Amino acid sequence: MTTDTEALLAALAAAPRQALPATRLAALVRAAGVDAGRFAGALAALADGGRVALLDPPPPDRHLADTDLRVVAAVGGPAGDDPAGAHLRARQTWDEILRGFLAAHRCQ
Repeated sequence: MTTDTEALLAALAAAPRQALPATRLAALVRAAGVDAGRFAGALAALADGGRVALLDPPPPDRHLADTDLRVVAAVGGPAGDDPAGAHLRARQTWDEILRGFLAAHRCQ
């Protein structure tokens, strides 16, 4: 495992549900020196290796069509779960984000 992948997993380990929006995860590991290109490579390596589950939901609004809405969850999370459990935690995180968005968003 590389330093970059370790930084991503450490940030996820400290997160509620061990799941975060990809953009938030990228911001957290930027402090560890992981730039956008290295973040993309580390995230792909972790996903390919089955260490994280990636949820890529459709945009809830046309204005978010070009926004990175992915949610990343560590496989093995708090309960030592499998990929399906990690995907469920990613979905729960997305649902929470979506509820907040829909409660505050007013399309004009």
